[in-house]
Amino acid sequence: MMPVALPLLVLLGSLAADDGQVQYVNPKADEAAFVFLVNGEIPKEATAKAWVPIPREWENQRGVKIRSIKPTPTSKGTEPRHRFAYGFWQFAKGSPARTRRIELRFSFTCYEVNATVEPKRLPPFDRTKDLYPLYTKTEPHIELTEEVKKLARSIVGSQENPYLQARALYDWILDHMTYGWRKGYGLKYAMEEMRGDCGQHGVMFIGLCRALGIPARGVYGFMAFPPGPESREFMPHGWAEFYVPGHGWLPCDPAVGRNPGKARHTSKPDLSLRDYYFGNLDNQRLIFSKGNNPNLSPRTADKPEPFIQVGAVRYVPEPERSPKLHFDLVIGPRQEDVSQLLSDPKRESTSARIYRFIEMLRPADSAAALRRKHPELFREAKGVVVVMVLPGSQAERAGLKTGDIILKYNGASLNGVQDVERHSVSEEQKRFGLVILRGEQKIRIQVHGGKLGVGLSDF
Repeated sequence: MMPVALPLLVLLGSLAADDGQVQYVNPKADEAAFVFLVNGEIPKEATAKAWVPIPREWENQRGVKIRSIKPTPTSKGTEPRHRFAYGFWQFAKGSPARTRRIELRFSFTCYEVNATVEPKRLPPFDRTKDLYPLYTKTEPHIELTEEVKKLARSIVGSQENPYLQARALYDWILDHMTYGWRKGYGLKYAMEEMRGDCGQHGVMFIGLCRALGIPARGVYGFMAFPPGPESREFMPHGWAEFYVPGHGWLPCDPAVGRNPGKARHTSKPDLSLRDYYFGNLDNQRLIFSKGNNPNLSPRTADKPEPFIQVGAVRYVPEPERSPKLHFDLVIGPRQEDVSQLLSDPKRESTSARIYRFIEMLRPADSAAALRRKHPELFREAKGVVVVMVLPGSQAERAGLKTGDIILKYNGASLNGVQDVERHSVSEEQKRFGLVILRGEQKIRIQVHGGKLGVGLSDF
């Protein structure tokens, strides 16, 4: 298949900023390969159907060229409301696993988003535009209950400026939510638990904005982790956008903005991460889709997916136990580096970066079950559970494993993820200890300050 440039689609009812206050700077061009697999045998009586997003151009993602798609999709489509592109594949009954490999090769350029807003000079919302009812409405997973509306109003008080309202909501989320494993996706769970992953932080911001009549939507794809050009990993990630009259869609990433430190990897290195990730966004992103509850063709199920991040699979009829999903993303400046790393994930590469997804058990559930069964093991601390260990990280070298429960960090008892942040050690030369619980056995591990390279959750 010859390379095809995707046109820059016009967002229905959207307005591009024409006053120079939103700038797209620091372009970063990359080649990429995305592989989506369905592992395991499909039951002989079942047909497998897969929907996978196809990257397209957005304001901060340009120059998208699709170099190849294998195998050729059964059909292609554009989601009618949120306008992201996708392919649909149907696999025959009982097809072998080696045939259920969907590979996208493409190139793209990501731009950093810099926004400067003068709140007092904002024009009013044009409520007749199609985007206004679409992105201020209540819908599944973003239910605008009276409780949500009351909370949103209590946060902003007498403030009526939508930009300043959005900032107040963002700050409130950073001050009140904790980062951790979620029990379910959606505003309802975020309100009940006041914790969650990037998706939950995003949906909380989206829901509170909509409750005040501010258009907001989710953005789904990948980001470099940790943010910055030195990162060797791209991770699945979701963030949010909110609409500002006269400026268009502005980014907001509370899950990253909640971290301490400066935005040194951006064109605004003196800003704190908290200030930067409200209205600005780094150039280490890949966007696959936007919006919630997408309408795909053919329909995925009676109820739509909450969002499409990497893809969706359905079986007709549904087997008792669904085969596992697996996907790889490789990003690098040269196509040959991408190809080499994709064929040999253990290969050392100084330019290309790989994200290799392995379906995880829910370690938070296992940790909670252990605490119920053996409360005596948790007398000194509730602990936090490791839900992910990054390949090549300090944590991996030290021997940390997914499912380990960290009870003490540098001598401090941990009763939540916020305690890790409070007692974090930044000096890389400093060596200190962790007390972890692996099963029913306590283990001591020595690590250095700086980035540990783990995902942690309360339980």
